[in-house]
Amino acid sequence: MMFVNRKKIRLGSIVGDNINFNITIPTNANPLDNEDVVKNKFIDKEVEKAINGVVDYKKVRFKPAIIDNGNWKIVPEIKINLFFRYEGDYINTYDILGFNSENLFCRVNGLIKSYLTLDYYDSNNSVENKFLTSANIYTQMGSDQLNSVGIPKKSNECPISYRLGSPTMRPDMVHEGFHIYWYASDVLNTPNNEYTIYLSPTYQNAGNGKVSIMVPTKGGVTGINSEALQYTKVKLKYWRGNFVYGIEANDVRQLKENGGGIDWNTNSDGIPTITFYEALNNNTSKSTDMVSGVSSDEKSFAAQQREEERKKTMQEIEDAILNAENDDVKNKRKNVLLNRDQ
Repeated sequence: MMFVNRKKIRLGSIVGDNINFNITIPTNANPLDNEDVVKNKFIDKEVEKAINGVVDYKKVRFKPAIIDNGNWKIVPEIKINLFFRYEGDYINTYDILGFNSENLFCRVNGLIKSYLTLDYYDSNNSVENKFLTSANIYTQMGSDQLNSVGIPKKSNECPISYRLGSPTMRPDMVHEGFHIYWYASDVLNTPNNEYTIYLSPTYQNAGNGKVSIMVPTKGGVTGINSEALQYTKVKLKYWRGNFVYGIEANDVRQLKENGGGIDWNTNSDGIPTITFYEALNNNTSKSTDMVSGVSSDEKSFAAQQREEERKKTMQEIEDAILNAENDDVKNKRKNVLLNRDQ
């Protein structure tokens, strides 16, 4: 049985010998087997829906480079300096961290296990940015810290610095933190093959457990200027077959010529250098650690306490040695007397 729309025409209502009327024929008819659609579209669409897309999770190594006359030039080493605030000034030696000369000479755990963390984020907005990756650089006793005979300098002369070098061109230097490892696709799929991330380092003092936020500018960092001053711009670049990175100022106040710590492309001493300063709160007159809230006066008092404890421990060791020597002498005398009586 077939259902159709039936129309009735009364002959009495037609005038003339010819009868004309329009019949609408649809033009969107489908083929009976849909063979072309199956071959050309259906299979491809279903395969695309069923199989997850390919995502490149491979990280590549970005080498540090400077921009010289518009060209990216890979460098064999970089340098990082750290300055900590004390009584209105910035100090770059290990005594400010509570370590004395004996700690440096003996390389105590509190010193050696202290480290600088390089944290990288996707933006300079502290509220909304996302953490990307990081690298830890532990305390170094390199050429900057040793004197001419290879002994660590005095604590008030030993600089807090890190010299990082290429594993191939500077094999005797520390390599951790020298490279940045990130996804090649993020760089290759962007205009000009450039991808920007932001650096915000912190220093972890294993001697007293304190954490200090480090910034490439002197003075305080507040909620108003943190986006401009706290973060350092790092540009990842694919340049003529090489993955490289460079350091740029997020604000002109971060540049060395303006009193900041970034001396990268000009590198006045021949080595790309970044100097970070302990971040402070402008609302307080004292030098205060942003994380622990310990003032410089309290740090000085703590250092005095540690020195007194050290002297006490040394005295106890000397007394123990002396007592041991006395006991040894007594035993020898006793043996002599016993042998004489026999």
